[in-house]
Amino acid sequence: ALSLPRYFALFFNLENSEFLKLKEIRQALNYITDKQTILEKVLGAKGEIINTPILPEFYGLNPPSKIYEFNPEKAENLLTKSGFEKQDGKFVKVVKERIFEFKSDLKKGNQGEEVRALQQCLAQDPEIYPEAIISGFFGQKTKEAVVRLQEKYKEEILEPFGLEKGTGEVKEKTRQILNQICQKEKEILPLKFTLITVEDSQLVETAKVLKEQWQNFGIELEVITYPIFQLKQEIIKPRNYEILLFGEVLGQIPDPFPFWHSSQKKDPGLNLSQYENKKVDKLLEKVRTTLDLPSAKELFEEFQDILVEDAPALFLYRPDYLYFVSREIQGIQTKIIVDSSKRFSDIENWYIKTRRIWK
Repeated sequence: ALSLPRYFALFFNLENSEFLKLKEIRQALNYITDKQTILEKVLGAKGEIINTPILPEFYGLNPPSKIYEFNPEKAENLLTKSGFEKQDGKFVKVVKERIFEFKSDLKKGNQGEEVRALQQCLAQDPEIYPEAIISGFFGQKTKEAVVRLQEKYKEEILEPFGLEKGTGEVKEKTRQILNQICQKEKEILPLKFTLITVEDSQLVETAKVLKEQWQNFGIELEVITYPIFQLKQEIIKPRNYEILLFGEVLGQIPDPFPFWHSSQKKDPGLNLSQYENKKVDKLLEKVRTTLDLPSAKELFEEFQDILVEDAPALFLYRPDYLYFVSREIQGIQTKIIVDSSKRFSDIENWYIKTRRIWK
């Protein structure tokens, strides 16, 4: 088994998905992906898990300061903070819209559409307005409901004025609370994605395991496959995907510029996530002009830390390059090669038979 500078990853299209524009969601997807299970099921453990696109162990760099270990609990916390909730085992975002925007002071004796909207809002909570009378007239029952509302939110409405009991009149502080809580459910958006990959047994199996893991967590994943030529022309070239499961091949000298600089977002560039970060751009530009190896190493490591934190992709694995040789052949020392044609790079040291020589 030999090591090649290549890897496979999920590239999140940051310009083609409202959900994937949120870093917290991209990080959550990293946390719910069990890479070790994927490595074992897909590659039979013949490969390595990767956490960064510059393969630090290959190029002699330090690993990134942040690694996304399998941690569904962290993922759930990130999604909750982003406004998602679980319904029937699936993560959804409940989108609400304001019923009415309250702008006027209101008190007992007033009437009209704003009073009607007030009553509708108060009636959403049976503990506040159990009578739920929607008449458009501000009577005693409406006043009592406003008092209950004010006392329920006393920290925001009453305490700033040193009050303990509600007044029953709608003024600025009460209006602010009404405008926050008087919302109705507009739509429910499920957290789901479409993953596209090439018709290749290894990648199809990887997508299958990913779909199972994500759906067990509560995120829907649809998988679509294409022949390689069609994928490149109709999907990759126009960046027509949400998530792309694909591989990238690096060179003998690491150069992330073609893959992550913002100038490479469009074809023929290779920035498949359409990722853009001004600091990263400057680091990638600087490293290309740096001849001092220790300085270049620092730049690479700073770049990888920023990229891993931003999570524009989910880095999966680097498969071993396998080829068969006879057990009789000895002296094979090569472990790392730049491309498959280099597997014979030390062939002059190979041997089959040995004999003793007197010195």
